[in-house]
Amino acid sequence: MDTLDNDTYKSRVEYVQHLIVVNEKNGAFLSYFNSRLLPLLESHVITPVRNGQIEHNWTTNNAESANHILKSVTS
Repeated sequence: MDTLDNDTYKSRVEYVQHLIVVNEKNGAFLSYFNSRLLPLLESHVITPVRNGQIEHNWTTNNAESANHILKSVTS
């Protein structure tokens, strides 16, 4: 998510929900997306970014690189 703007976030969520509806046959993933993924995204990404707890546009590349180094050293 590269935006702090609430309207943009909501429109992107609605767009993803629309894509799921159009491409899904039984509705199970939309239910999972709404009940499980969205709350996790909001609590672990959107809210921390808005509160300044994590940097805007943070990625896990650095953590993955550190994991690779640790695995190389310990194996």
